Amino acid sequence: MRAWIVPLLAVALGAIAGPSPAKEAKAPFIARSLVLAPRVVGDYRLADHGYDPSNRFAGVRLRYFGSRHPTVPIDVFVYPAGRMDAKDALDAEEKELRDSLGLAAKAGYYSDPAVVAVRTLELDPGMRPSASGSDELAPGIAAVLTREPLVGRSLLLGYRKGEQAQRSAGVLAYKQLYFFKGRLTMPTDMIEADAFDAFTDDALKTLIPAIEVMHDGACSERTIALDVSEKDPDKQVAALMQQIAMDAARGVDENCVPAKRYAKEKADTGDRDVIEIAFEPDDWKSR
Repeated sequence: MRAWIVPLLAVALGAIAGPSPAKEAKAPFIARSLVLAPRVVGDYRLADHGYDPSNRFAGVRLRYFGSRHPTVPIDVFVYPAGRMDAKDALDAEEKELRDSLGLAAKAGYYSDPAVVAVRTLELDPGMRPSASGSDELAPGIAAVLTREPLVGRSLLLGYRKGEQAQRSAGVLAYKQLYFFKGRLTMPTDMIEADAFDAFTDDALKTLIPAIEVMHDGACSERTIALDVSEKDPDKQVAALMQQIAMDAARGVDENCVPAKRYAKEKADTGDRDVIEIAFEPDDWKSR
C-alpha cells in the first residue's frame, strides 16, 4: 500500500465524523445551509441577491451581469432539494420550469410560450485520478480522488412579451443537495440563435460550478457497517477502508460539514457573498 494512503484515510475518517450524540438526536437532515456566491467569476460580476426567510424552500436568487451583454441579467436560483438521484432531480426541475411557463402565460406576463429544444449540458468536467496510477488504487481511495462531471440540462425557450419575440433559456443542475436553475432572456432582434446559445453556455458553465452550498445537520452523519461474516482480517480491513473512503467521497460531494467548519466558512466572507438559510426541525420530515 502506498504511504500516502494512510494519511488520506485519516482525512476521510475526520470527514465522516458526525456531531455529538446530543446533537444527532435533534438535528434535522439540513439544519442550516450557506449559499456561497463569488462576487466575480471570470467575465461575470454579482450585482445583487434576494432571499425571503419566510419562504426558505424558494432559496436564493443571485443576479450576475457580464461584459459581453452588460444590460442582460443572468439569474441563478439556488434552492433546497435534499438527497436524490441526479436524473430525478433534473426531471423534477424541468417539470417545474415547464409548469411555471404555463402559469406565467396565464397570468399575462407573456404569450405563446414554447420549449424549443432540450439538451444535455456538461457544466463541469469533473476530475479523475491519472490513468497511470488509477489501476493501483483501491476503489474506495479512487472514489475520494474522483469528482464526477456535473451534467445539467438546458432548455431553450421562446415566448412573446407584447409584440417582441424573446429567446430564453433555463439551465438546470443538481449539486450539493440543492437545485440550481440559471435563467436569461434576450429579444430575438438583439441576438441570433447560435450566439444566444453560446452566451448561455458560457455564462452558466462559469457560474453554476463556482457557486457553492455548504450544510450543517444530520446530512453529515455517516454509518459504517462491518461484515462480521468475513473471517480474513486483510479483507475486513480492505472492505472497511473502501466504505470509509467512499462515504467520505459522498460527504465531499454533498458538502455537509461539522459545525466548526460551517461556522468558519460563515465568518470568512472574503471575495464572496454568504447567504444563510436556516431550517425548522420539521422542514425535512416530508422530503
